[in-house]
Amino acid sequence: MYGDRSRFRSNIASFTLMPKPPFQLFVVVPPGLEALAAAELRDAGQPVEIVRGGLSCTAGWEGLMAAHLHSRIASRVLVRVARFGARALGELERKAGEVDWAAWIPSERLRDPSDPIPVDVSCGRSRLYHEGAVRERVLRAIGREPSDPAPSNAPGAWRLHVRVHRDTITISLDATGDHLHRRGYRRLTGSAPLRETLAAAALRASGWPFDRPLLDPFAGSGTIVIEGALMARRIPPALATASRQPPEFPFLEWEGAPAATWTDEVGRARDRILPGAPAPILASDRDARSLEALAGNARAAGVEEDLSVEQASMTRASMTGGDAGWIVTNPPYGGRLGERSQLRPLYRSLGSQLAGPWSDWAFCAYVSDPVLEGALRRELSRRGAGPLESLVKTRNGGIPVTLVGRPMPPLPGPPGDP
Repeated sequence: MYGDRSRFRSNIASFTLMPKPPFQLFVVVPPGLEALAAAELRDAGQPVEIVRGGLSCTAGWEGLMAAHLHSRIASRVLVRVARFGARALGELERKAGEVDWAAWIPSERLRDPSDPIPVDVSCGRSRLYHEGAVRERVLRAIGREPSDPAPSNAPGAWRLHVRVHRDTITISLDATGDHLHRRGYRRLTGSAPLRETLAAAALRASGWPFDRPLLDPFAGSGTIVIEGALMARRIPPALATASRQPPEFPFLEWEGAPAATWTDEVGRARDRILPGAPAPILASDRDARSLEALAGNARAAGVEEDLSVEQASMTRASMTGGDAGWIVTNPPYGGRLGERSQLRPLYRSLGSQLAGPWSDWAFCAYVSDPVLEGALRRELSRRGAGPLESLVKTRNGGIPVTLVGRPMPPLPGPPGDP
């Protein structure tokens, strides 16, 4: 249905002018995490294709709901509303006006100028190149005055995305609203917080099997261990607060959205939640304020009973005396030269721990500074420990980071085994 490119070169071509499935979805994913996000959606039963900037798929209401309920790594979901050719602003406004916007966005929201509807525009290789002019015409097409455009970062807004490329206009509607990494439990943060989506990606990439211990020795405000507890207990990211109530996603207000189906999907997800994590989840940090934030966030997520927390430096953490497991962490990056020199001993100590007391633990960490990463790798090599693999490259808060890791070493066999 959507593979016929000739449709998009006609005068008026569209994916769906009204919210009627099947939908063409574009799942926005942090750069570098596309394969991990695709795997989790396929696990949820939704076939997807990896494309530039995210994932593409055709889905009904159930697939749209599954993406919002179960994706821990995706940022947001866009629904392709219309695609058509236009070489003049008047033509753009006329064709965009043929969409039944009142079926997508409730009429009272369309009429209320104080209710933000941001329009994000990107233009390239087209006669229509002025993003501000394109934005004004799209606002007019949906019945809004262009003199008061909503800020593009307005929280919880009904957001439109307009892409102009080679004289073809693609209009998408944000089905998600607030960014999916905002699970609702993180009330307090430390000095260098890790996004929830990146924490979930690290846990998935590490291969942590949930029935083995998990340790974060630089736990900070607890994002990794909280995400780990949610995953281990089968708590969907959309139910990540202690109330286990989902957000009010904009797509639920679209004309024809089956409220009963959403209620059933959420109910089935709640029924699958385990009463507790199947293995210890351990968090340590030397900073007392960070651990206070961790405790508050864990309570907000309803997983405080799943975590064992200790205030200690990395080398003095005392919770790893039992079965070996997985270390997944986000150590300090060291963005400035002075910080780098201060952190180099910390990274060497981390290498010593991984080659010594933690030699039988799997390991996965985000690193940013090549010098600090080199200090870690050299210490591992000097002590005869296995090398680290580069698993994923992405960004955290605008900082380029690499996820490095090693698998759990094979367990030794009984005496006499080859």
